[in-house]
Amino acid sequence: MRAQLLLLAPLLACGSSSSSPKAPGNTAPTPADAATLADDVAALVNAADLDNTAPWVQRVTFLGWTADHRAAFRLLICAPDPLGGRGDYCDLDVCAASASSGQDIEPPACESAAAFALGEPFDVAATTAAAEASLTALGPLTAGTQGALADAGVLVEHGSVLFAAGGGPRRVIHAPNDGIEEEEMRANASMVSTDYEGTSPDGACRVVLGRFTFLGWYEGVTGDIPRGFAVVTCDGA
Repeated sequence: MRAQLLLLAPLLACGSSSSSPKAPGNTAPTPADAATLADDVAALVNAADLDNTAPWVQRVTFLGWTADHRAAFRLLICAPDPLGGRGDYCDLDVCAASASSGQDIEPPACESAAAFALGEPFDVAATTAAAEASLTALGPLTAGTQGALADAGVLVEHGSVLFAAGGGPRRVIHAPNDGIEEEEMRANASMVSTDYEGTSPDGACRVVLGRFTFLGWYEGVTGDIPRGFAVVTCDGA
C-alpha cells in the first residue's frame, strides 16, 4: 500500500553540493545547500540496490514560486510499509501547492517521477526526464525569500497536524481518519518536521513545507506512515 500525499519522524534528510541540469525554459532557485534532482535520484539508486546499506532518505525540497503564487517542490520518501501491502518503497514527486481558503489545507497537485517497491527495476533516465518535464510544465520559477524554520508554526495536537502561525485561525493539515481508508482507523499523527519556510517575491504569500508520520492500522497491523505536506497562505485568504 502506497503512502498517499496529503496537501503531501524526525526523518532522515540530507543534501549535497552536486548539481543537475535545469529543465529547459525553467529555473530551480533552491537554497545553496538544498538537495538537487541529482541528489534525489542518487538516493533512489541507493534504495533500489538491496545490497546497499546507505540510509533511506525522506525530504521535501522547495523549488520556487510560479507566476500565480503556487509553491513548487519535490517530495522524496523512501520507507518501509509497516502495514505490509506494498513492501519497502520509494516515491519521488514534483508538486505545486496553491493557497487554501478554508479551514482544511488542500492537497497539492503532484506528478510522479518514480514510484517503486524496493527490488523492482528503477530507471534513472526515465525518472530524471519525468521530474524535469514536470518542473518545466510549471513555467518559470522565482526564489522568493527563505525564512526561519522556527517560525513555521506547524504542530501536532490530539493526533492532528495543524498550521497555527500568524495569529490567525488554525488550519488543519491532517486530521485522524480524514481521507484515510475505512479500515485504517488509527490515523493519529505523531512527529512533524519542517523542511522549508519562505515568502513569495512580492511578499503576498507564504509557504511551509515538511513531513509528518501518522499511525496507520490495517487488518490488525499498526505502523507509522510518512507523508509530506505543503501549506500556502496569501494575504486576504
